[in-house]
Amino acid sequence: MPPSARRIPSTPKAKAAARERGVDLGLVAPTGRHGEVVASDVMSARLNKHAATPLAMRMALDRNIDLSSIRGSGHAGKVFSIDMPSAGKAGRPVRMSPMRKAVADRMLLSHTAIPPVTQNVEADVTAFLRFRKEMNASLPKEEGISVNDWILKAAAVALRENDRFRYQLNEGGGYLAYDEVNVGMAVSLDDGLIVPVIRRADALTAHEIAAESKRLASAARGRRLSPKDLEGGVFTVSNLGMYGVTSFTPIINHPEAAILGVCAPVCRLAMERDGTVAEHSHMTLSLTYDHRIINGAEAAVFANRIKGLLERPEDLRLI
Repeated sequence: MPPSARRIPSTPKAKAAARERGVDLGLVAPTGRHGEVVASDVMSARLNKHAATPLAMRMALDRNIDLSSIRGSGHAGKVFSIDMPSAGKAGRPVRMSPMRKAVADRMLLSHTAIPPVTQNVEADVTAFLRFRKEMNASLPKEEGISVNDWILKAAAVALRENDRFRYQLNEGGGYLAYDEVNVGMAVSLDDGLIVPVIRRADALTAHEIAAESKRLASAARGRRLSPKDLEGGVFTVSNLGMYGVTSFTPIINHPEAAILGVCAPVCRLAMERDGTVAEHSHMTLSLTYDHRIINGAEAAVFANRIKGLLERPEDLRLI
């Protein structure tokens, strides 16, 4: 009896593979557990002298790939699973812009060289948001003071009062203490992130900080920042609140000692002193600091100073 006339059991998948590839099942040597022809047997028969691992054969069958078209990396061209093309579309290489590459290098340096700790405090900003709205109502629209401007001002006050947050590590094993309160503001661009610096922010009013932050943000997005606009920062504020982010862990802008992450306000019901229930807005402030320079208690004092200023906006306005 010719081999093709033999009635050899075969799995449905093996039959389908044989039909698609024009393989005579009668000529296929079965390796199934019960003596049946399985799909990988069909692939082996189709390959003839072209060897492949069982996993590569299963992948080829699942993806409807002709293994004879694959150049294997093994001995005598044996095909391994790593030689198989991706099941999805091949990724295309995308070149990293010089700015994004610089940001990536600085973030990696910061994350690997600094022992960071992040502490979160929550500020009740109900009165602050109301205060800001009322104040901006009396100003021309182009002179409005943003939430971030006020936080930059609060951070500047806390920086002036807490010297250690203006320290940076010295290669000799000590610290470099900076007197100027130069506060960086993270600005997101299409191809990366940049941190222009508001110089001597502690000596500026909220109106002056707002004007300078608008100038710097516009110059950053228009690629018009000068080298001086980027130099001398001792602390950075990164605000993701406008994106609805309610918690994150900012990475320190090396070689600074700390960075403040500002989150979106979240509304909650709270009981007032008279027993009534009212809606309050709470904002998380995430402070990441270099534990070689700052300890947890110092960080708590610093963060709570900013929290206190936001919770008592009348104090902030007078500073």
